[in-house]
This record gives sequence, C-alpha cells and structure tokens, in this order.
Amino acid sequence: MDKMTRYIWCPGCYQKLIEDKGMKKDETRVVYRGKAFDSFLCDYCNKFINEGDICYAVSFVEKPGDHVPWEVGYLTDMERIEYVSNNKVKKNRGRP
Repeated sequence: MDKMTRYIWCPGCYQKLIEDKGMKKDETRVVYRGKAFDSFLCDYCNKFINEGDICYAVSFVEKPGDHVPWEVGYLTDMERIEYVSNNKVKKNRGRP
C-alpha cells in the first residue's frame, strides 16, 4: 500500500476544501460526514469539535485502492459523501 493521509475537519474547513478544490494529480480523496464520537480538535484550524458535533473524516490516497477504513474510530452516524479520483466524483453518497 502507498501513502494515505487522514484528517478530521470541522464543517468550515471542509467547506474551504470544497471551494479550493485543490488536489494533486492522480490523488484520490475520500470524505465521510458524521457526528464526532468524542471531543477533539479540527486537524486544519484547531477548532474544538464537541462530542456529537458534525465533522468530516477526510482521506487522501495515491491510488483508489489504498484507502484503509479508519473513520469509525472518530465518527458515528456517518455516510460517505465524496469519493473523488483525478478530480472526478466517482460516488457521492453511501454508507461505509
């Protein structure tokens, strides 16, 4: 497996990601939205995310098959809202 980076982002930082649409060529992005399982900080802005708040689990991988599920350790009531490869949405809705 190649490199995978993963983040928990607050809604504001996720919105910034959508507006920027910045991805490396040949990069895949997988995003789940859900409720925080516990309290923690946004990995982008360090804003406090309370237990039960809506937040986003964002993964960047080099190849589509490299995504290793990790989101269940941070989110409850989650659904996959994005699966983008080479800046093209492959799938936009679904549960893990």
